[in-house]
Amino acid sequence: MLKVIKDVDKFNFLGVQLILSGLIMLPLYFLNAAPFPTETFFWSHILLIAIVFTIIPLFLNSYALLGMPSSALGILIYLNPIVAFTVAFFYFKEKIDLHQFFAYLLLLLSIVIFNGQLLKSVVYKKQ
Repeated sequence: MLKVIKDVDKFNFLGVQLILSGLIMLPLYFLNAAPFPTETFFWSHILLIAIVFTIIPLFLNSYALLGMPSSALGILIYLNPIVAFTVAFFYFKEKIDLHQFFAYLLLLLSIVIFNGQLLKSVVYKKQ
């Protein structure tokens, strides 16, 4: 979809996507209402995480679609959490339960299934 829309400013389009996703998730907040956090420590970290780990990568991914195939970008986007999971498990010795393990295994399986033809051509090309 982003590859087709070339005339719209990427930053504005990202803003629309984030607002729509926030509106879709808003009813869930009312179903699981909790006290509203007021500490500046909490909100400064939320802002840091939102900008550094969400807005900037999504913005860069939308620009990356202009120069590379969406399937290759999809591999990079979905490999990132798997790499983070692996680093947390092996380097930081985080405890991983069975549900987390199978969730990341399912993510890896989806990458392999979605990119099966590409992976097959790479494997057979080297032999």
